[in-house]
Amino acid sequence: MIKIDNNGLILCDIQSELFEESLSLKCSTEVFIRRFMNSKVVGMFDKGQILEDTLTIKDIFDCLDDEYGVSSYGKIKYNKNELYWIGHFYRYFSYTYNLSSKQVYKLIKPKELRILYKAYHTFDTKFAIERILETKKINLNIDYNEKGLELLRKKINNQNTYYVNLSDEELKTIKENGNDIEFQINNGNAIKLNDVLIYKNEVNEEVFKARVVDMYLYKSFEELYNEHHKLTKEHEQKLYELLNKYSKEELNQQGILTIKVEGIGRFQKSLFNN
Repeated sequence: MIKIDNNGLILCDIQSELFEESLSLKCSTEVFIRRFMNSKVVGMFDKGQILEDTLTIKDIFDCLDDEYGVSSYGKIKYNKNELYWIGHFYRYFSYTYNLSSKQVYKLIKPKELRILYKAYHTFDTKFAIERILETKKINLNIDYNEKGLELLRKKINNQNTYYVNLSDEELKTIKENGNDIEFQINNGNAIKLNDVLIYKNEVNEEVFKARVVDMYLYKSFEELYNEHHKLTKEHEQKLYELLNKYSKEELNQQGILTIKVEGIGRFQKSLFNN
């Protein structure tokens, strides 16, 4: 990893503006990002050549149309703040880790970054990248070639399954709601998006199967309580158990991950409303 410098920050600003302006295109945000991050013109960003060129944002859009053809596919558009942060994140990641745009895109897709935006956009980008890589169990101190990155991507996208023993009353509450919330210290060994949690009744072995659908990183206990004014008795108990395992100082230093899960298959009901 190399330290970001002035040229790197300028590249981040250019790409952030480019991502923002993509709202003017007819295709969806994810189609634009996929095309751009795998395009020929993005090589000018990877090599820093864009800093010495006179290409405008419209010129770059034209380059994409020349390479892929004009597209109006897809309807979902991210908002400007999300696009700015994702554009900045990808360029900062590519520049400081000396990876191509194509490589960083394969490791972390825009849909995942959009989910993580709320949790990480206020953090320093270097810290955000490190935390996300830790959560996904990616070690980029290893020299990966293109094939190695592809194998790594397949590996990290596999779901992990966790088993949680609950009392009869706890499981009944989760089944009635169709969802639950978990709290965990942000120590790099975190549950990640799409992982599966299997809640099991300690007495009769009845189960409730759920998938992680959202995550949010709180910097401190105070921030968590300010956000969640009405924690249930069960959630208060989970936080109490977390405090028994880690000191408040440790939790405030590393942050607290709030993990939302939703029932899957025959257990599927509505999403969290908060």
